[in-house]
Amino acid sequence: MNKFLRISLVVAFCLLLLGMLLAIVGFVMGGRQQLGTIIKSANLNTDDFHIKYKNNDYNNINVDFGFLNDEYDVFTGNYSDDQVADVDEINELSMSVGGGEIIIKETEEKYFKIEADTNGDFQYYIEDECLYIAGLDGVSTIYDNNITLYIPKSADLELIDLSFGGGEISVETFIADEVDMELAAGVFTIDSLKADHLEGEIGAGELVVDEVSLKDCDITVGMGSIQMNGTVKNDISIECAMGSVDLYLTGDEDDHNYDLECVAGNITLGNHSHSGFVIEKKIDNEQDSLYQLNCYMGNISILYQ
Repeated sequence: MNKFLRISLVVAFCLLLLGMLLAIVGFVMGGRQQLGTIIKSANLNTDDFHIKYKNNDYNNINVDFGFLNDEYDVFTGNYSDDQVADVDEINELSMSVGGGEIIIKETEEKYFKIEADTNGDFQYYIEDECLYIAGLDGVSTIYDNNITLYIPKSADLELIDLSFGGGEISVETFIADEVDMELAAGVFTIDSLKADHLEGEIGAGELVVDEVSLKDCDITVGMGSIQMNGTVKNDISIECAMGSVDLYLTGDEDDHNYDLECVAGNITLGNHSHSGFVIEKKIDNEQDSLYQLNCYMGNISILYQ
């Protein structure tokens, strides 16, 4: 692929991300009310668009992203369950939440626990030793939805799979074999994260991990940002379109091999900066680990401490 075509594709991709971000912002800033006016005036069938409204109020629009499972109960308002499941019954956690304030804490008790105060619908259920938490569809009620999940310290989880539309998510500790995270918008903070593999996709949101311990990770950033501090023992793969990735890692720059590709952004490795117009560079330090860093119009920075 020649340079002109590659640059054209990257620019087109970045413009697509910008359009998606503007759509999210427009919906939050009042687009849902205009959507309600269109639905009312045109007498549209909202089921065809996965749209719902409450009490015939066309200004109270929510988009149904299909998070809820029709086979299980749905809850709204003030709710709590002190014994969601015994710690020995759960080896996976899956959360798919449209928007809200989500808090995940540790507990000395042996049971998973949920506390909620929501305006939107949510549910939780267990299938095949996996605890599912889902709901709060639509971004129109982000600040009216609060869920707190308590995870036993003795939990031995193979997989934590998280998908958030927006809002604020704060986590005390995540420990699992694999952690998969997808954040469209909002702020996601984690005090401590320990896993063999981390896979993170950030659209227009912000992910901050104060202390991380990983074997390898795969990160994709659109227009958002990721900041992590800690250790990644083996491989790292990063694709950054128009956002930023800042990693503060233990060790030295010479501890890894590097495969760099930069179109119109900037890559910083320790004391060395790689920027310009279409750069491809391989750095062989005769190590076992490989850092593959692809930066299009954003910034990737890996500093060692």
